Amino acid sequence: MKNRNEEYGIKFYFSNLATAFGQAVRDRRRKLGLSQEELAWRAGLNRSYVTDVERGARNPSLATIDRLSQALQTPLSTLLHDVHLARGPLPREQAGECRAGKGMNRGSGAKG
Repeated sequence: MKNRNEEYGIKFYFSNLATAFGQAVRDRRRKLGLSQEELAWRAGLNRSYVTDVERGARNPSLATIDRLSQALQTPLSTLLHDVHLARGPLPREQAGECRAGKGMNRGSGAKG
């Protein structure tokens, strides 16, 4: 039986990034015994925004991710590692395609 990443492939892998990030934020916040309101205050964000981040309904900017990691007293690299652990490895068959740049929007418009 295929696991979830294999079943949905690369599209699922990248679509669940916001959910995995939200889970990592929620887990760290709970370990610190913080409310969403307290985390929001420490990070300079609205409480409802923090709620949306934890639900995976928001796609925060790098600056916001950094503010959250500081408010959680957690190095950014540790928080992102938690996200990686929550998502699992990149599906094997697509990993080679991503490394080769196939199907990826490189933004340059150049063919290569």
